[in-house]
Amino acid sequence: MNWKVLIHGKRSDLEYLARHFQTPKLKIEAESEGYFLSSERFAGMTARDAVREETGRLLAILSGVLGVRRNSRTQLTSEHVILVEPDGSEKVFVNLMDSVNVETEMEAVVVHRDGADVPVQTPSQPTDNLLDLGLRDANVEKALRLFGAGSSDWVGLYRLFEVIEADVGGLSSIVGLGWATNGELRRFKHTANSPGAVGDQARHGSESTLPPKDPMSLADARLLVEQLLRRWLESK
Repeated sequence: MNWKVLIHGKRSDLEYLARHFQTPKLKIEAESEGYFLSSERFAGMTARDAVREETGRLLAILSGVLGVRRNSRTQLTSEHVILVEPDGSEKVFVNLMDSVNVETEMEAVVVHRDGADVPVQTPSQPTDNLLDLGLRDANVEKALRLFGAGSSDWVGLYRLFEVIEADVGGLSSIVGLGWATNGELRRFKHTANSPGAVGDQARHGSESTLPPKDPMSLADARLLVEQLLRRWLESK
């Protein structure tokens, strides 16, 4: 049975995915109704709920991929599941969405002294390899899923950090790899756990130690964890 699923996201993100995913393993195509995802992973599935569940997994990973490759913070969602019959006819299973976000996007340009506008080109990257890695490595899948879901507060950042820390073998391994200093990591952890430093956003509800004298800002924490994520993924 052949299935395809109507998906939603920022148009520029969907265009990016359509350029990078054009194989039976995963294909994203633009049609008149929107962007559709199909995959050989749907082969043998006879129930739309199974297709919807697998699509949810793929979109969670792809949202993380977009975060890593494009700094996108918009989650991908699915709508209709469609069964394509052998004669080419389609049976649509409607899934009502809670909401639809409409966004605009600006194209970056470099203006030369002669007045010519040259669009900024995004470097080509092995995006499909990152999806493959997520599908075969449970830790990578979880990290991409967390990142794609918007792990930007202290709790979310700490969860993402813990996945990386456990996978590489602890704090000392991260330091040994040169991805961050011991001081940076301990300052991040101390701040994230401290109600005295970050209030109700802290991981802990009570404090058993003194708050950090020089707490890390949330912006610096995001930069640190995202840097760790990218270096870890490169190493994988």
